[in-house]
Parts: sequence; C-alpha cells; structure tokens
Amino acid sequence: LFENGHKRPALLIADEVWRGTRQRKEGYLSELEAAGISSRDALVWVGGDRVRPDPQMIDDAMADAILDEVVLAGKADSLLCQTDYWAAVLVRRIKARGLRVPEDVAVVSYDNFEFAEFLDPQLTTLDPQASKIAKAAVNMLHDMIMGKADKDLQQSIVVQPRLAVRKSS
Repeated sequence: LFENGHKRPALLIADEVWRGTRQRKEGYLSELEAAGISSRDALVWVGGDRVRPDPQMIDDAMADAILDEVVLAGKADSLLCQTDYWAAVLVRRIKARGLRVPEDVAVVSYDNFEFAEFLDPQLTTLDPQASKIAKAAVNMLHDMIMGKADKDLQQSIVVQPRLAVRKSS
C-alpha cells in the first residue's frame, strides 16, 4: 500500500482474542513503524460485540459504520480487512458512496477465497496457503499414527502466506 502512495492504512479486525488477529495487529503496527509512522497514529478498528454472532461476516450497516468511523472521520486511505467477505461488502459500500477503489480507498484482505478475483475490482488478498497447511497437518498426523513421531511431542509448522496482488490496492 505504501508503495502505491497510500499513507493512512486502517486495520479492521473482529476482536483481539484470537491469536491470528493479534498477530495481524502486531504485523500492521510493525509495518507502520517501518514506514516511519508512529503506532500512536495507527487506525485499528476492533469490531468486538458489534460483529457478533459471526465475526467472519459484516452487513451493509456495519460496513457503512466502519466507513464513517475509519475513512471519513479517521481519514484512512486504505483498509486491511479481517476477511475477504468483509472486503467484498466494504468495496460495494465504498462504490455506493461514489468513491473509487483503489484510487480513493484501497482494500486489501485475508483469505484469498475464489470469489476474490471475480469482484470489481479484483481483490488484493493475503493467501494463507490453506492447502499447504492441511497437507502438513495430514503428514504430521500420518507420522504419529505410523509411530514415526512422538504423540506427546508438540510440533509446529510455518507456512508463509502469499500476497495475491490484484486491482483493489
């Protein structure tokens, strides 16, 4: 986003309970610092109870509230969304307000669901490489079943996500 001239990205997350969202926030703050922006100037929108019962989804009213709070009042020029579903709704609501994506507000998301490339504009999204994670988990389970790994030994794997750069950023 910074390379494309955006200077005020906002992070939109459902909560700070889940480790994945905490890690996203840490990464966001780290990238701000690397760009010379103080963490005091960070724009982090946390949905909390406003995005219940399903934190993976938002509706038009919630998207409008986010846009009012983060883009209009907070002056964000780009949004880093919790999920591709959030991004799809936000893109639609941004356009309904007569704003352009990415010229007025860039949108980047997380998941890389199949529909991301069919949106208008196509959605830039971070692909967590779910198939690689699943394959590694199955291999670990197989090794445990076959006695090749200690069942009490905790193992972890790291799969690097891939940024699918498309038109929304």
